[in-house]
Amino acid sequence: MIVFLVTPEHAFTLDAIRSCRPGVRVLSYADAFAGVPLPRATYVFADLDRLRPAGRAAAVRLHRRLSDRGWPVVNDPARFLGRHDLLRRLHDAGINPFSSWPMDASEPPTRWPVFLRRERGHAGPIPELIGDPARLRAALAEATAAGRRPDELIAVEYCAAPDADGLFRRLAVYRIGDRYLADACVYERHWVAKIGSAGIASPRHHAEELRIVRDNPWAEAAAEVFELAGVAYGRVDFGIVAGRPCFWEVNTNPHLRFDLDREEPERGVAHRLVRQGLLDALAALDRLGGAIDQPGPAMPCSGSQPIRPEPPP
Repeated sequence: MIVFLVTPEHAFTLDAIRSCRPGVRVLSYADAFAGVPLPRATYVFADLDRLRPAGRAAAVRLHRRLSDRGWPVVNDPARFLGRHDLLRRLHDAGINPFSSWPMDASEPPTRWPVFLRRERGHAGPIPELIGDPARLRAALAEATAAGRRPDELIAVEYCAAPDADGLFRRLAVYRIGDRYLADACVYERHWVAKIGSAGIASPRHHAEELRIVRDNPWAEAAAEVFELAGVAYGRVDFGIVAGRPCFWEVNTNPHLRFDLDREEPERGVAHRLVRQGLLDALAALDRLGGAIDQPGPAMPCSGSQPIRPEPPP
């Protein structure tokens, strides 16, 4: 059995897994912290980037209790780096050519343009490129007036480039335990390549996508990012700029969809390879927790403190 721990509003990201793989359970952090009995299983601490500090501290305590029990646990909340800390670490290590700056500190950006985005969650950036300090101050005031808190915002240096056809491409690599899997690509005409636009990629793009899924050419570079982030289950998103991968973020609860070939049948081979790779990797993760039909005794979360469910980011 695999138990995914998630924030209550984001259990839907695992619907595809639950529909085609037995023995997968999704449990909210709020329920786990409140003391519901926990069966023997492999536990995946997902959604770490959406937890507030109190939730992160409670997750650290829960992780410790499960580990002390001898049950397999994936993603250590105590090691996990948030978006700003990871981007700064990647820049300092020479992995990324760009950096980020927190908006509640006195340290201003040193390179431009930048854009604003939240430190937590995956709502995407505010899609305006900001070219100077005056405009940044104005953008921050506008974001604050719209209900965003400065201590939840970071400024990220812009680092993206379209290909020869004018399309922006999001690449991604999954890590599931000790397996690294290339994801299918996302194509957009705008630099915010998050969801993708169906039908804009050419046959050349499709052929290259299939090669990427089969060969996973950036697996080694992605593995270094996962290690820095403290993540063993998740997806790292990146783009290629001036011939090198530039890593944008690590998502510890990526939305897994297995029906994409219905939207673009010409990409069906690549999508099916991704699906099979994910299911095989999850099967290997499942085996770490023992047989599904022998769950073992449940563990009450004694000593845990209930917290309110996380609000959506």
